[in-house]
Amino acid sequence: MVSTEVRHRRGTDAQNTAFTGAQGELIYTTDLKELYVHDALTPGGIIVSGVETGTVMLFHQSAAPTGWTKTTAATLDDHAIRIVTSTAWTTGSLGGADLFTDTFGSGKSTSTYALLAGDLPSTSHTHTISSMWISSGGGNANPGGGSGSLNPTTDAADPTSGIADAHGHNLSAMDISYADMIIATKD
Repeated sequence: MVSTEVRHRRGTDAQNTAFTGAQGELIYTTDLKELYVHDALTPGGIIVSGVETGTVMLFHQSAAPTGWTKTTAATLDDHAIRIVTSTAWTTGSLGGADLFTDTFGSGKSTSTYALLAGDLPSTSHTHTISSMWISSGGGNANPGGGSGSLNPTTDAADPTSGIADAHGHNLSAMDISYADMIIATKD
């Protein structure tokens, strides 16, 4: 068996961009490792890889691949991604005001707050619970039958007692897993 080696023109992307090849001529860029087909009219030819210049994609790596430029706009840093299907989408649209790590992550907690007398009810009042069986023996409610009514009374606020110290709540359930991604545009 006899084999024949066929070599096509090759050069850097800058050399290819400045060159208008013959119709059907293939050029391989040695720096970007891309294949272009020429039409005898278009300088640089038409890329064969299937990814058009200007295409924007997400990558799960720290740097853009060869032939791509990483987006470094500070306005996109530390943001979540939301998928939309509406026609109202606009290029570069951003929503919300809080950064991803300010909202999610370990060690998040609510602000502390101390109840004041004004936060408590100023008059006695009742809460009615109806359509529930109340056992006269102090046992559990019996949802199987009967009905009754319970009207527990809440006393008016006493500004000198019952006010708790300031406290907050830990939001450890918001410590979600995530994967860092970059956005890059095809050169």
